[in-house]
Amino acid sequence: MNAARISKVIAVIALLCFQLTFAGDKKPDWVQKHPISKMYYIGIAVAPKGETSKNYIEIAKDAALNNLASQITVNISGELIQRVVETGGIVEEDVLRQIRTSTKAELEGFELVDTWENDHEYWAYYRLSKSLYAEQKQVKLNNAIKLSLDLFANARENLKLHNIEKALQFYLQALLPIEKYIGEPLETSYEGDQIYLSNELYTSIQDLLSRIELNPVKTELKAKIGQPVGTPLELISICKLADSPEVGEANLPFNFAFSRGEGDLIGKVRADKDGKARCRISKIKAIDKIQIVTAELDLPALINYEEASIIIKGIVNSFAVPNARFVLYTSGLSVVVEAEEIHKGVNLEVPAIEPALKAALSEHGFTFSDSKAKCDLIITLKATSRDGSEIMGEMYSSFVDLTISVVDMASGDEIYKKSMHKLKGIDLSFDKAGLKAFKNAGDTVADQIVPELVEVIQR
Repeated sequence: MNAARISKVIAVIALLCFQLTFAGDKKPDWVQKHPISKMYYIGIAVAPKGETSKNYIEIAKDAALNNLASQITVNISGELIQRVVETGGIVEEDVLRQIRTSTKAELEGFELVDTWENDHEYWAYYRLSKSLYAEQKQVKLNNAIKLSLDLFANARENLKLHNIEKALQFYLQALLPIEKYIGEPLETSYEGDQIYLSNELYTSIQDLLSRIELNPVKTELKAKIGQPVGTPLELISICKLADSPEVGEANLPFNFAFSRGEGDLIGKVRADKDGKARCRISKIKAIDKIQIVTAELDLPALINYEEASIIIKGIVNSFAVPNARFVLYTSGLSVVVEAEEIHKGVNLEVPAIEPALKAALSEHGFTFSDSKAKCDLIITLKATSRDGSEIMGEMYSSFVDLTISVVDMASGDEIYKKSMHKLKGIDLSFDKAGLKAFKNAGDTVADQIVPELVEVIQR
């Protein structure tokens, strides 16, 4: 082969390589313009390549499926879903996002049509037959309605047997299979009647809740700050059903909580076989003279609430549940104060620390007594002043050392003890400086010691 012929072959090969390279870089039509189809849902997405995007293929494919799922119409209209949005603490966008996430997770029959990439991007193209999706959805919808109806029937059967706890449990469980379709009518047949299943479920639950009454055994109780309430909070739950005796409803769950005030209690309790639920308050913490504990039927306890979707939580939270209130008339702990304030070897005629101590305790709800036999706490305070030094022949300093001890009369234990030294006062003489030191010691007791004591009592 002569040189001219060789040169011509090389030129042809170079041209073919150039054309192949150019063709590989050319974006396909579906990348440049999103296709529209009457027969398919189409999902297309791109992911950048680079050091931070090593899994770009999975990212692009996942985004393409998200894009495909977003084209599937999701119905969140209807009276029920609007009621849940208004009263259940959720917003339409969250409902829509939850349904679309579920829709994507259950997609079947989609196909990867094509991919395309260059040095910087990776593209993925999926499609799903609209007719196939409609068939699959109808099958899933029919199965969901069938399962929900079975649970609905179990609820009705337990209602006839006056098993209110089980009836509510089955009603709530019947919402789970149809949660993705909650915005749709779901017309179906039950015992020969045509019903709209989601609406029928919701109204059945709310009707049953409206028939439950919570009757406190005692609505008003006395309590003391820092102490347990001697009498438990008790209520009896009854359900008023037609042609059925009013008896206590066993095993219903309740939640007790302070709606005004604060204290320690075990809030979640179940009714016993007679329908009585009891809650004990182990300590009152707030200083409010009137405190309120509210008890209400605990619907979330009847379903796996923590793992439930935002839709189910919204539905559960939208129900008006029966409740009852208990009023606690609260008084502070009664205190005997034994104070000794010694200045220049004698007791102060006008104490400085004791009044500050009592004023600070009063602000936290404590009361004062003269009887050690009847009081809750005995506070013993001893403070002594001593001269400090002369300052430039014009000013003088003095110090106060104090010790405070608190005994709980119920147990006999010392629950608090504190010593403070060299609380300083400065004035024109040692005597006046000592009095100033007592005044400063009173401020320290009010600002530091009393809050510490209150924290110990409330702990």
